[in-house]
Amino acid sequence: QVFWNLTDSFSLYGHLYTEAGIMKEPALANYVDLNHNRISSEAGEPYIKPYDMAYRISYYGDDSSQPIDSAAFSLTPGRYARLITLVDRQKDNHVRMSWTESIGTPEDTHAFVFEGTRYQYDKKDNIFWTTPQIKTFRGIRELFWAGVLRCTPMATDPVTGNQYCPYQESEAIKPPVLTPVSVTMLFQ
Repeated sequence: QVFWNLTDSFSLYGHLYTEAGIMKEPALANYVDLNHNRISSEAGEPYIKPYDMAYRISYYGDDSSQPIDSAAFSLTPGRYARLITLVDRQKDNHVRMSWTESIGTPEDTHAFVFEGTRYQYDKKDNIFWTTPQIKTFRGIRELFWAGVLRCTPMATDPVTGNQYCPYQESEAIKPPVLTPVSVTMLFQ
């Protein structure tokens, strides 16, 4: 799994911009500089500045299990951490991502279900299991990724009804730092 701090950009009406890019264009700044004083990210306005984040990752077998804190790390804007988890089943594995932001907002938590990677032949069921499709996000190959991004307005998935920040990867800041950060394991 790969976890990202995507605050090097801000998603404004479905497009990615840096803070400087938004503030230099009056038409864009009007959406986030609500009092029109040319100062970004003041109280009551969308926070568009990049910021550091501290993450805590927990794994659990199913929705009813108690999460086990597994790793902790800090990410500067545009950076990522990669974790490899050994699980005993291919489907319905769960991860909880908690983070605190250096901008002083309270801790936030999201839970995800991910598919494990398996590449083997099962003689009993005569099935050859293979890995899920590998995806590339910001130049990094990964099976599962999650990131924290801010936006205005939020978009709504028409199938699930979940809200999310629209993200145009082609508009992401290039090149990202491709070396993952060091991760502190919380159990052994």
